[in-house]
Amino acid sequence: MAGKIQKDQVRNKIAPFIVAIICITSLYSFEFLPSFSDGYSSALNEYKIAEKINKSALSEIKENAKGTSSGDKYVETFAVSLEKWKKFKVAKNEEAVFGFKSLQLFIAELGPMLCFFIYILYMIFRSFYFDRKNVGVKVLHGLILTGPIFYFYWIFQPFQDVSRVTYYFMTFVSAIVVVFAVFLITKYQDHRINRLKKGQFELAKFTFKNTKAEKREEMLTTIERIVKDN
Repeated sequence: MAGKIQKDQVRNKIAPFIVAIICITSLYSFEFLPSFSDGYSSALNEYKIAEKINKSALSEIKENAKGTSSGDKYVETFAVSLEKWKKFKVAKNEEAVFGFKSLQLFIAELGPMLCFFIYILYMIFRSFYFDRKNVGVKVLHGLILTGPIFYFYWIFQPFQDVSRVTYYFMTFVSAIVVVFAVFLITKYQDHRINRLKKGQFELAKFTFKNTKAEKREEMLTTIERIVKDN
């Protein structure tokens, strides 16, 4: 029985560390994967080579078709197509919102992260009201808050993506901070539990001393049941 309790205590202490590390590293874990597979890159390179050869052949055809009816028709249709393309570019620019192609795509990126941001703020404010002395909770929530803030900066102020080394560094530092934050949380929880147990012990001792002899056995049974429930 005691061994099972010790295992449960160890598991309960380790589980928050694992969950917290997975949670924070998931913000940057995509940078540990290659953008595309080798097969994709190879196929793309082959296509670019073939496209270059095709454009060269097409240029030769255009040159030979100059002055012919088919060549003149191509020049005419190309001019119309180019004009339509310019109009499309204007419409596309007018449709764009903060670098996204449309308002729908902008809201699709912003909405979920905004919900995440508001929830974290709520948890931070809640921790100041209900866990004022638990510094670990505040550190953990503060760290996770950097995720949506970084994402908002990317949405509203597009910039060149940082290097992969930077992502590695951010992930490593974040993981260390999370571990320290969870350590503070579990330390606070252990201190609180021990304090409650001490209070229960003092209350039981006081009750035992002030209970009549014939009622002490009944009182001990009640205390034992309370301890088992906790």
